[in-house]
Amino acid sequence: VTRNWPAIVYDRIFAPRFLTGYDRLTYLDADIFPLTAAPEALAVPLRHGLGAVQDTASVGFSPHGAGLTRDAWRASIGLRSERYFNSGMLMIDPVLWNQIDFAGALDRFVAAHGQAVRMPDQDFLNWQFQDRWTEFSPRFNFQKGLFNYGYEAWFPPAFLHFSSFQKPWLGPDCADSVQGQFHEPFLEMVRRAGCDADLLTRRIR
Repeated sequence: VTRNWPAIVYDRIFAPRFLTGYDRLTYLDADIFPLTAAPEALAVPLRHGLGAVQDTASVGFSPHGAGLTRDAWRASIGLRSERYFNSGMLMIDPVLWNQIDFAGALDRFVAAHGQAVRMPDQDFLNWQFQDRWTEFSPRFNFQKGLFNYGYEAWFPPAFLHFSSFQKPWLGPDCADSVQGQFHEPFLEMVRRAGCDADLLTRRIR
């Protein structure tokens, strides 16, 4: 675990065990704003039990702060595959998912690569599913690295992912920025869900 990725982030790995009776599960990070319904995503075949979107921050590069070439970074976390997904949106087939011994696999991954991880659970999931995940369009995890370059014309976002430290609930620090524009809509979404939006705006963990 790290300061920014506490132990609770691993819950996404084990949650499908407890969500029985579903054909599909969609996991979304807390910093995702759903822009539109996208039921077509539920019909995409998941041959190995997982669908995801490539991580835009590491397409052609190693993650920020890794200090390694991309090949050396991939090797440091045991990746053979060139592809690396962002775990902010996961489409899961719970029947196939729950056939995997995730607790055992996680122990093996940490023992072998724990000192090298940058995105703990995301690195683990990429190690576990390398070359065995279905790639979704960027529109289903439209990450911060794609904002304001015109990509939304090609990939109209279904799920907008504020995958940086500029979160919409922290306040419109710049009213004409994307996170500034989404400050009030994000808080309204939280209120409609029956949650206390004031808890989000306090700068506490």
